Amino acid sequence: MKENQLNMIKKIPKIVLHLHLDGSLRPETVYNWLKEQGKDVELEQVKKDLMVNKDCRDLNEYLQKFDLPLEVLQTEEHIEQAIYELFEDLANQNVIYAEIRFAPCLHIMKGLNYDQVVESAIKGMNKAKEKLKIEGNLLLCCMRGKDNKKSNLQTVMTAKKYLDKGVCGLDLAGAEALYPTSEYKDIFKVAKELDIPFTIHAGEADRTTKYKKSS
Repeated sequence: MKENQLNMIKKIPKIVLHLHLDGSLRPETVYNWLKEQGKDVELEQVKKDLMVNKDCRDLNEYLQKFDLPLEVLQTEEHIEQAIYELFEDLANQNVIYAEIRFAPCLHIMKGLNYDQVVESAIKGMNKAKEKLKIEGNLLLCCMRGKDNKKSNLQTVMTAKKYLDKGVCGLDLAGAEALYPTSEYKDIFKVAKELDIPFTIHAGEADRTTKYKKSS
């Protein structure tokens, strides 16, 4: 693509509705955080650990690249900074509105609670709104997996608490082929009863699904 075409695309106002926080960190920021923790790392290795290869085979392999971001996104300061930097990067691409999604349950490994996680993200987002020409909201992800009904219900209740205060809805993410969407209908029944908007990753990875023709 020619440079003038790229410049034209950059100038077009854009809206981004599907973007994962833990898949959008700046490698330089992750590198700095790891160095602060005393880790002996190189920036190029951090980049490799954050990005899939061109021959990525499936969603499960791709999801492994979320391990490092989740390792460093366990403090209020890091979550706030990551959200702010993501909105800053989007604003530099002339994105005028973005919805950023993440799973609060994956950011409580070192003592944070759901409220602290979400409030830190909202703080970073609001800071970006004040300083940059961009608007946005957050989507809280429930997660596919074993024995996580309690944490998913907590995510639903947290979404309700912060709905229209920086959170605009719920999502369901994770290894779809291993954990079918039908296993989570009770979670989203609760969300519907609470009038929480939601979107669901569905059909992108489960190649074994058989669709029945509507009668």
